[in-house]
Order: sequence, then structure tokens, then C-alpha cells
Amino acid sequence: MGKLKVLFFLSFVLVFGLYAQTQSPSFQQSFFIWDTNKDNVLTISELPEYAKRNFNRVDQNKNGSISLAEHILFLSSKNGKVENKDLQIIHNLPYA
Repeated sequence: MGKLKVLFFLSFVLVFGLYAQTQSPSFQQSFFIWDTNKDNVLTISELPEYAKRNFNRVDQNKNGSISLAEHILFLSSKNGKVENKDLQIIHNLPYA
């Protein structure tokens, strides 16, 4: 019976993971979608309106563009963690 529970649990995790992948693009996918001129960096003009307000926070080296590394670091780090209780977290909207 224990093996059946483990198998069921692993199946659930696999199905849920596949479903989650179809719901929002990965960090890397969103970078390449936004990089309209395909120069492997994002400028403020390439970002959607909702993401532009955080451009300076994501551009860690302040060179006027966002590299793939900066993009992934921002979205996967505690930079996105809200410490102000009055702010609202909007999931699945990068830089929002």
C-alpha cells in the first residue's frame, strides 16, 4: 500500500508541474519574448508597461539594460519579496 501512495503522490506532482508550466512562461522565456530586437538585453522600451516601473531595481549594474542574469536573479531572489504589508503581490506578472 505504501508504494501505491508514493506512486500516486509522484504522479500528482508530475501532472501539477506540467500544468503549472503551461500557465505562465518561465523566467527565461519571458526575457526572450520581451527582447524584441534580439540583442540579448532588455531596455526599458522593450518592457511591458507594468514592468517598466521596476527597471532600475532589476538593472543591478546600472548600465541601462537588463541582462538575462539580472532578469533571472530579480525574479528568483528575495528582491521580489514584499516587506511593506500595504503592498499587494501580483503573481505571474514579472516586475509587477
